[in-house]
Amino acid sequence: MKKYPSASGATLAIGLALLLPSGAHPQSTPNPIPQIELKAGEKIPVANFPGTFAAIGPIRCDAEGNVYMRPFLPKGHPLLAPIARISADGQRITKVDVPDLPELQAGAEFQISDFAIARDGTVLELGWIATKNKNSFLAVIQIAADNSATLTRIDSQMSPTLLAAMPSGMFLLSGVLHSTEMFGKDVRQSSRPLTAIFDSRGVLLKEIELPGDVKIPDFDSRKKEQPAPGSLVPGVTELAVAEDGTIYLVRDAPKPKIWVISSTGEVMRSFELVKPAVDILPMMFYAAGRLAFSFHLPDPKDDSRTSLVARIVDPLDGRILWDYVGTDDANGMPVCYSGQEFTILSGATGGGSALQKLSAR
Repeated sequence: MKKYPSASGATLAIGLALLLPSGAHPQSTPNPIPQIELKAGEKIPVANFPGTFAAIGPIRCDAEGNVYMRPFLPKGHPLLAPIARISADGQRITKVDVPDLPELQAGAEFQISDFAIARDGTVLELGWIATKNKNSFLAVIQIAADNSATLTRIDSQMSPTLLAAMPSGMFLLSGVLHSTEMFGKDVRQSSRPLTAIFDSRGVLLKEIELPGDVKIPDFDSRKKEQPAPGSLVPGVTELAVAEDGTIYLVRDAPKPKIWVISSTGEVMRSFELVKPAVDILPMMFYAAGRLAFSFHLPDPKDDSRTSLVARIVDPLDGRILWDYVGTDDANGMPVCYSGQEFTILSGATGGGSALQKLSAR
């Protein structure tokens, strides 16, 4: 199952985790939804792929079809694994690593919570830097194509799990803000979801209010109250950024919701998604003016088998346009969507990993 890291450390995403939401406003969606079969092309083995087919989430893709991931290595601290860039043809793997920044010297560790790929190919890493003196701070590191890097400290007490690179050079961060009060030995902790825009210096510019967002119950060691009905901790959240800088944010919940945020941080609209099953988590892509969500649905007759479904949604109103349905040979983790085809990462014949293109028949 795909999971996401907390602000203090990443969570392993091992194996084939696939997803998909449906669209919003089911009453406006034609029934049945048009279905198009996806044809799987030849598997392209990934050259010199380190480790097994496993990764520390997330997995990203750039405009050229290159895949970015952190392979899970049998040895070494998984949270410190560098990002591997896999070329679109699977023939080259290059390491995107944090270079010799002064802040990362003398035993400092950098644990990545999320990373994003800007339009120019710059890799932005979000995470916590823990120094040898046990001090820690939140930062965004930008790594250019020549592996030169700059570090921006983020002036905030939030615990972010998501990063979006905005065309203006600003950052959008989404996570949780905690506040704690002590009453002798007792503690009261309040938490709330926080999505905010930061400028290129890491200074908070504005909070973004997401109407209908989840609520997090307070913790109070002096009381034994149950969480209020309807309150829950934010689940898995995904971001996708359009060419014009529009950001789409989906929060997994029993009724997942997508918020559409402008490049200046204004919420323009929102709509709900309909999941094909309660325990299916959404993974979202944007390309060619459409949103795509992918799932692996369990086979009701065989628990060990799943089938790939990718739902295409109109980003203006959440209307479901059609479903792509994968055949038995189209089995893997979607990592790229171009508007014409999907790229999946899967196991290669004889071992290792492979990229495979899926296109409509």
